[in-house]
Amino acid sequence: MLKKLCFIAFIFAITTAFTPSSLVNEPKQGDVFIINTPEGNQFYHIDFPKLNTLVKRGTIASYKSVYNTPVVITEVHANNKVSVARKDGKKFFRFYKTVTVDLNKALESGELSVVE
Repeated sequence: MLKKLCFIAFIFAITTAFTPSSLVNEPKQGDVFIINTPEGNQFYHIDFPKLNTLVKRGTIASYKSVYNTPVVITEVHANNKVSVARKDGKKFFRFYKTVTVDLNKALESGELSVVE
């Protein structure tokens, strides 16, 4: 029983050490990422405005305009949160120059991917 427990603890330690969050150890200004299509209807780790807010401001209520968009880190905050802007210089949904992202969680969930 003790051998099984040690083996499970060892496997858990190895798998947590090599998660996608360990790929980006120190985010720095100028790193480039791609915004992917989320699994559901909304982004959970990229702080885009809610769809009803977009409608109130006069845009189409859809996140499709940001799918496969390259973004660049403009500012690094505490706790691995970063501000990103579009690489082409346009604004998100015609109003937002930058949005904040929880980088590790966005990479793990697949909302962002690293440009190589």
